[in-house]
Amino acid sequence: MKKNLIANVILFALLVCATTAISAEQQIIVSPQWVAEKLNNSEYVILHIVNLKQDYIREHLPGARMLWQYSIYESTPERNNEPLAIKVLDSVLREAGINKDTKIILYYCLGDIGSSARIYVVLDWLGLGDRTYIMNGGIEAWKAAGLPVTKEIPIVKKGNFAPELRPEVFAELDYVEANYKTA
Repeated sequence: MKKNLIANVILFALLVCATTAISAEQQIIVSPQWVAEKLNNSEYVILHIVNLKQDYIREHLPGARMLWQYSIYESTPERNNEPLAIKVLDSVLREAGINKDTKIILYYCLGDIGSSARIYVVLDWLGLGDRTYIMNGGIEAWKAAGLPVTKEIPIVKKGNFAPELRPEVFAELDYVEANYKTA
């Protein structure tokens, strides 16, 4: 059964709107200042979501690791985005240094929050949603806050992540369309 990320990104947007009264530790969207406080905390892995490797090489947050968006999902001719095979996702996340207890901070560049939202949904499906955050405003907000960027590529120790699938995260587009007006 194909998973439709468009439907889930819509659901993700609704979820983000519902988190406005929750503490920063529980929120999905976090500030650059909150992320800055976590830079040297080994419980956190910061992932710079890119479409092009050059965007990461040019500049990134200190300690951030590059995550190419299409190493997590593929774009289909119908303009859907489908997660890659679980075995591939497991390998990609381990290579990024993700462990079973890692807290993940995603951030984007060039205003592409959509890629971070899609990756968040896939990570939630893999059992990481309760410990994954998205930095509000991406690298542009980070720099606007006067926080440092670097070109230094961190050395990454392979992680021990193992997915704990949450199939309820995904909904078929037909279901969302049929139930959108009743919600």
